[in-house]
Amino acid sequence: MNDAAVTPQELEVLIQEVISQNFDDEESLCAFIFDKVSTRLTIKIKGKDYQSSFPTSFAQSLIEIQNNFYRAVSIALFGEENLKRLTAEKRKQYELIFIVSKGSTEVESDYRKSFFQFCKDIMKDMPPKTKAVTLLTLALIVTGGGLSYQYINYLSDTDKEKQQTVRLTRAIDKLAENQERNIAAVLKGVRGADEATINDQVFDKAAIADANQRAERIPHQSDTTTGTFRIVIASTKEQGSIDKFTLTSAETGEIPSIFDEDNFNQEDIDKVWDAIKNKRPIQLTLTLDKQGD
Repeated sequence: MNDAAVTPQELEVLIQEVISQNFDDEESLCAFIFDKVSTRLTIKIKGKDYQSSFPTSFAQSLIEIQNNFYRAVSIALFGEENLKRLTAEKRKQYELIFIVSKGSTEVESDYRKSFFQFCKDIMKDMPPKTKAVTLLTLALIVTGGGLSYQYINYLSDTDKEKQQTVRLTRAIDKLAENQERNIAAVLKGVRGADEATINDQVFDKAAIADANQRAERIPHQSDTTTGTFRIVIASTKEQGSIDKFTLTSAETGEIPSIFDEDNFNQEDIDKVWDAIKNKRPIQLTLTLDKQGD
C-alpha cells in the first residue's frame, strides 16, 4: 500500500487497525501509518543541465514548494494564511529537507517529520480515527496518491463546532490547492529540461513547454475588493514614504501590495502608518491584478 493510491476499502481497514492498536502517543501513531503510506515528494529532472546539478530557477521552485507548505501550516495553526506569524522555531520544525541523488537530479523530500509535528501541534486532542484520516489525507495530497475528497468531507462532518477542526479542514484544502501550484512552479523552474517526473506524473519536453506557454497566456484582469486587513510587512522609500506592504486577512491570505502615497491625502496616510506601527486592523479598498484564480 505504501507507494500506491489508497482505496476507500483500504482506508477503512487501516483506520480500524489504528483503533484496535490503541496508540497512546502521536509518535507511535505516525510511525504505524507512515510505514504503510508514503510521505515522500520526489522530483526527477532529465536534461543537460541536470547531472547532479540544477539552475537557480529550479532552486526557486523548491523555495516556492516550501512556502506553499508554510501557508497551509499557518492556516492550521492560526486560522489565517500569514507567514509572518510563523516563528523561526516553527519554520524550522516544518522545514522540508531536499536531498539530491548522485548521478542525476532526483530531489526527494520526506514530509514525515513535518506531519509528526503537525500531529503534535494541531491534532493532539483529536480521537484516533480523526488523526488517522487526517494523516492519510496529508500523505495522499503531497504524494499525488489519488486523494479522494471523501477524506476531507469526513473531517468536515466531525466536531463541526470545534475551531480546531475548521482550521484543519481549511489547511488540508490549502495543501491540496497548492499541489497544482507546486507542479507549475517546478515546470517553470525547469523550462529547458528534457523530462520532469513529479512523483508518478511524467512531463516530457513538449509538456513542459506547453505548461509554461499556457501559464503565460492566462490573461490578467483587474478587480476591486474592500475588507479589513492587517499590514504584516511594510517597506519604505529612501525619503521615508511607504512603498509597498503585505496585507493579510482570514478571507484572502497574504497579498503583496503597492501603496502610492501621491494618491492619498495626509489623513489617510496617517491611518496607514498607525495601522503599521500599532498593528491595528484597517479597512482598505484594493485593486487586484489577478491571473487565473
